[in-house]
Amino acid sequence: MKCKAHFAGVLTTLLLASPAAVHATGDPGVPIHLFAESCLTLLDDASGFAEAMDRVGHRLDGKLAQDMLGGLAGKAWLVNHDDVPYGFSWTDQGMCRTVIIQGDAPGIAAEFALLGRSVPTGYTMQEEPPSTEDDGQLTHAYTWHKPGSDDAVHLRLSLNMAPTAHVRGIVLVGYVPAEP
Repeated sequence: MKCKAHFAGVLTTLLLASPAAVHATGDPGVPIHLFAESCLTLLDDASGFAEAMDRVGHRLDGKLAQDMLGGLAGKAWLVNHDDVPYGFSWTDQGMCRTVIIQGDAPGIAAEFALLGRSVPTGYTMQEEPPSTEDDGQLTHAYTWHKPGSDDAVHLRLSLNMAPTAHVRGIVLVGYVPAEP
C-alpha cells in the first residue's frame, strides 16, 4: 500500500513552518525541503518525478549521471538552487537519490532529523541511531510504517563530515518491506 497522500501533509507542515524550522541552522545552503518536495511527494510517481526534474533541472548522461545514480540504472538531473548544484536521480528500482554537493554538515544533519521525525499521521517511526561507517560517513536513517501495510518508507542520509569533501551528503528514499 503506497502512501503518497500522507507525504503531502509532511511536506506542507515543513514548508509552512517558520523559516527557522525549515532551516534549523539558518543556513540557506541546507534545503532539505528540496528533497522532501521531490522525493517524498513523488515517491509513488516515477514519471511525475521525471517531469518535475525536467522542468527545473538539466538531464545528465554518461559518467556524471552514473555518479548521481550511485552506479545504478535510472535517470539523473542536476538542479541549481540559490546557485548551489544538487544531483537528483531516480533509479529503476524506484529509489530517489539526492546528492548534496556542498553545505554545512551539522546543518544538513539537523534538517534531515527534522524531516525524518515529521512522521505522517497514522504512521509509526523507527529511528536508527546515527552511526559512523568505516569510510567516515555519518549515517542517519528513519523508517515510516503504516500498520497493516506490506511496505514502509525508508529515508537515509550518508553525510561526509570532512570540511573539504567534494560531495557533502547523499539522501536516499524508497520503499522497503515492512518488518513483521
